[in-house]
Amino acid sequence: MPRTRGRSVAVLLAVAGAASVSACSGGSSTTPSTTSSTTNSPSSTSSSTTSSPAPSSSTSAYDGPAGVPTAARAHTDAGRIAFAKYYVQQINETGKHPKVGVLEPLALPTCKSCANYVNSVNELKSTGSHFSDDAYIIKAATFPEAGNHDRVELACSTPAANQVSASGAVITSFPRVKRVAIVIFLRWSTFWRVEEIQNDAGAS
Repeated sequence: MPRTRGRSVAVLLAVAGAASVSACSGGSSTTPSTTSSTTNSPSSTSSSTTSSPAPSSSTSAYDGPAGVPTAARAHTDAGRIAFAKYYVQQINETGKHPKVGVLEPLALPTCKSCANYVNSVNELKSTGSHFSDDAYIIKAATFPEAGNHDRVELACSTPAANQVSASGAVITSFPRVKRVAIVIFLRWSTFWRVEEIQNDAGAS
């Protein structure tokens, strides 16, 4: 991300091809025919049958990367939304506190945009620099009601931020971008991993 956070909106994810999704407005959930990220998982219907509903049925068999929250381990709509959010949170954290090996196990080796983020973290680590703020602020998370159920759409913004050297000097400053629509494609194989990412930036 030396010189990569500035490209996080316009270029970084465009390596994988820009998404043909319209940029969503910052706070309002105006995405057509989608379901809100607060959609409840259909797991609260067994109260009349048993007082302890199959404890850790999804977590006991989990063999994915460490650190993934329990909510993001479930093979459900809520689980894939939670995982997509978690991945973006790790992009933010590895930008501010560069650490190699965090993003890699969360994505498939074929994910080109994911590899771009990994390379950026490696660059930051090798130069001793970091970003002063998050790359993305998630405003809303939705998914199509029909069609690809391994797809999550995130309405985000990017705050103004600096790339800062090890000595604290500002290397580059990046402006705020109000609207960035990110589409994350996931693949399930006993646990979620990112298959590809696409984005579309709105007006700054």
